[in-house]
Amino acid sequence: MDPKTGALLAEATYPSYDANQYSQIAAQNPSIFSDPVVSEVYEPGSTFKMLTASAALDSKTTSLSTKINDTGVLSLPGGQEVADADRKSTGWRSFADIVAWSRNVGVSQAAFKLGKNTTAASEVLYKTWQTYGIGHATGIDLAGEATGIVRDPAVTPWAQIDLANGSFGQGVAITPIQIMKAYSEMANGGVSVTPHVRDAEPVGSTASAAPSAAQTRIIPAALAGQLTGLMQYVVTAVPSYYQATWIPNYFVGGKTGTAQIWDQSLNRGKGGWMDNIYNYSFYGWVGQDRPELSIGVVIYQGTPTKIGQGILAMPMQSTELFRRIATDTVVTQKIPPSKNGPPPPSGKTAKPLG
Repeated sequence: MDPKTGALLAEATYPSYDANQYSQIAAQNPSIFSDPVVSEVYEPGSTFKMLTASAALDSKTTSLSTKINDTGVLSLPGGQEVADADRKSTGWRSFADIVAWSRNVGVSQAAFKLGKNTTAASEVLYKTWQTYGIGHATGIDLAGEATGIVRDPAVTPWAQIDLANGSFGQGVAITPIQIMKAYSEMANGGVSVTPHVRDAEPVGSTASAAPSAAQTRIIPAALAGQLTGLMQYVVTAVPSYYQATWIPNYFVGGKTGTAQIWDQSLNRGKGGWMDNIYNYSFYGWVGQDRPELSIGVVIYQGTPTKIGQGILAMPMQSTELFRRIATDTVVTQKIPPSKNGPPPPSGKTAKPLG
């Protein structure tokens, strides 16, 4: 997506289908015609931490340098707990590192500080979601757009565990295009965009593609700059992210997400989390020296081949898939390399793309 205009330059989903067998597929599995980018909701996981960061920085209740004690596990008054993937304490860390290393306990604490109590903090976080259009149709010019499942705390009050879960993208279900819109608005300096696939001008016009609705500022430019810088910090502070996303002579930023999947059919219809199956995401940007293209990747129901404390690795990670797409895109969109691009990770070249 062009983050400045919301123009959707390319989209791909799998499984695909053979249009020559349309009637046969329609009779056997018509659901395959649905476009998951706009029509299918999922719990986005830690990609939502950027929205919590937006709320925290905008309210000035937490800064990027604020120290937070990452205890690994956080027990709540209601008897529930919030835990990091590895359930290990990493001690006092800056909020920037909390987001970069995707620590649930630390982000939850930042969410709790958004207000004087759970009710007030919930209202602030939900208002931030509303600012970016979370839980609402983006207005994209494609059929079948879903709005998502997002509870308004003013209608159904959130418990503290709801606030914690929401801060890292669990207990909420939205479409990938909504997150793409939100990340693009962070990356473009803080103005609204309407995702679209059709040029606003007639065919043959020399005018560039632009959304039909007038763009308005939704967050201050300074805040957008902080969030863009934080996305860049995420992929440079964590060695594995840097190794997976580094593109020679280009700048990259973004955030990963690994989310558990709720299956209502489990436990005799009572529902439960799918065992060792996760949704993997990465949303971010690439450019010569600033965000010029937004890219989102979602791998649905991925099964990790390596499982350990805080490790849920797959043969193809969302970060690496992002890099493949980004590398091709800067070429096809003719974005020139930077003369002062970021250095290779650890002074070494990145892994081959092949």
